Amino acid sequence: MAVNADFDPPRPGASVIVGGGCVGYSNASLARLRLDYLTDTMMALAVASLAATDCLIYLPIGEEQITAPAAHEGWRAFGDVLHAIISRLAATIAAPRSLTIARTDDPSVRSVVTRAVARRGIDVRSDDLSALYSLRPSGKQVTPSEARLQQYRSTIMTYLPDVVGELIGHPVDHVVAAENLHQVKAVSLARSIAANLCSGRVDHLAHTPAPSLGGTTRMSVARSDSAIAIMDPPTASALTLRRANRTVRSYWQTVWDLHRTVLASPSPLPDLHTMLTYYHQVVTGGQP
Repeated sequence: MAVNADFDPPRPGASVIVGGGCVGYSNASLARLRLDYLTDTMMALAVASLAATDCLIYLPIGEEQITAPAAHEGWRAFGDVLHAIISRLAATIAAPRSLTIARTDDPSVRSVVTRAVARRGIDVRSDDLSALYSLRPSGKQVTPSEARLQQYRSTIMTYLPDVVGELIGHPVDHVVAAENLHQVKAVSLARSIAANLCSGRVDHLAHTPAPSLGGTTRMSVARSDSAIAIMDPPTASALTLRRANRTVRSYWQTVWDLHRTVLASPSPLPDLHTMLTYYHQVVTGGQP
């Protein structure tokens, strides 16, 4: 894991862990959603459990609707499925903490975020947004659409302490974004806005994005034959992982070891087949 300079660790009763996985690449299809979504969501839940803090998990359905205005109903139905999956995942994790799942297509949540964009959007330059999720120069000139820029501004607002506080129902001074390193620019911009306005603090506890099976890119953007979908049969997925290189296998073993430390009913079996079976049961509604 990595943290920003002058990182302030989460404190029970004083901090809120914020997280959630990216769903944009799924095209609102559970069959296309990959295992990295569960990893990213689980990381925030696990950190909140270990730190005994409140947790806010975002379901960024509203952000996807900004750039897919003709497919709202499909995204809403997909949001219903993901909400159930997150609830089942959270129920298996030991915690003293409260959990809020904020669907950004919910009118009350959307209103909070939209008002924040209206208040703070001027603090985010379009130049800062054009390469928000490009961590290394690509050599290509990219000009995001206005809808995409609006989506990015909306995402940045979700880390601000006043927005988080409004969504969980009490004032918040400290937000810890437990999200993968691909979000580093978005969290950094939120950190700057909060610091400039003297309205609380934002920190980033970043984990490595889940690798593709070849270990050359992120699983979320890898070819389908180099990724594991969350609906794939566990036995087949375990066989695929066993064939992956040692670094990739080590990543998933580390993820499972962390998850097992916060399971309400710890699994006595540490192998990756157990992990994949467990996650498949969470997704399908079985009993882990």
